Order: sequence, then structure tokens, then C-alpha cells
Amino acid sequence: MEAAPARNLATPAQVADRVGELAAQLDRLHPEGCVLVGVLRGALFFLADLARAMHTPVELEFIGLCPFIAGDPGIRLSHDLSIPVAGRPVVVVEDLVDTGLTGRWVVDQIQSRGAGSVTLCTLVDRTGGRLVSFEPQLAGFEVGDETVIGTGLDHAGRYRNVPGLWAVDPGVLAEEPDAYLMELFQRG
Repeated sequence: MEAAPARNLATPAQVADRVGELAAQLDRLHPEGCVLVGVLRGALFFLADLARAMHTPVELEFIGLCPFIAGDPGIRLSHDLSIPVAGRPVVVVEDLVDTGLTGRWVVDQIQSRGAGSVTLCTLVDRTGGRLVSFEPQLAGFEVGDETVIGTGLDHAGRYRNVPGLWAVDPGVLAEEPDAYLMELFQRG
């Protein structure tokens, strides 16, 4: 299958500008600081950029989830929080909110630990994939049902380090996971 060209959704500069806007919103929401909890692995790039852009104290923490397995509807932890969050403002940082299942589950987990408040901030809100009623409080970019890669978003572990955000053809990726590598890294 011939790969349709990747379509740029946001340049690296546009991503940086939007991350700065989200950081300013979080600074206003949490002037005394907060705990940023990155959902591994995809949120790593966004989390780092967001933390650097904030001007209030932040503590970084991570939660990891096992990859989805066909036929297994459950969400399982691969890495749990290593600090207590009781009474503290927590911002869950996601690369992508899609079905809403992961976001809802992580927020519920952190609320159950007595967090003072929980806000979910995502780089990309993929509204066309919702399976449950769940909306992030803060979203960098909204897309419908497009498959998005770059700035932490991946396909089969690839493309996380591609600058910017790109819409790609999922059918092409299913046939050839590396189909867009040359094109996107040459655009750099």
C-alpha cells in the first residue's frame, strides 16, 4: 500500500506555544505548585516540556500502565506512584485521550488516594474515539478520529521523537509500521 503523505497538524513551534499556554493555565490553577503525574511512556515528552514551561513549583511523578491486550478489557499498572498524593493538587499528564478509559481510570486511582484535586491535561484530545463519558480539563489540540504521531505519540513504539504532530493513515501503518519514518525524519 502506497503511503499517503503525513499531514502536519501542528509544527514544533505551534506545539511549544500551546504547551506554554497550558503551563500558564496550570500556574493559575495551582499557584502554590502541584504534582505532575506523567502516564508512561507517551506523556514523557509533553510532561518535560510542560514542567519546564511552568513557573510554579512542580514535583514529577509517573504511573505506568500495561499495554492493552486483545480480549483483556482490564487496565493494569506496570509502575505505581512512589510518593503519597493525599491532600495535594495533582495534574495527570497524558499524551492522548482517546477512548477515555485510561484517563478515567488514572483519575479515579489518584482520587482514591485522597489527592486534594485532580486535573487531567492532555496534549491531544481525540474526541472521535470516546467509549465513555470523560473529558480532559485541559487539552492542547483536539482531533476527531485521526491517527496522530509525534511529540510522544507513537505507533508500535515508533515516531515518539518526531517533532510536531502528524496525522497518518492507520491502514498504511498496519501494513508497514515504518512507512512514515523517512518522510517525517527528513522533514525534521
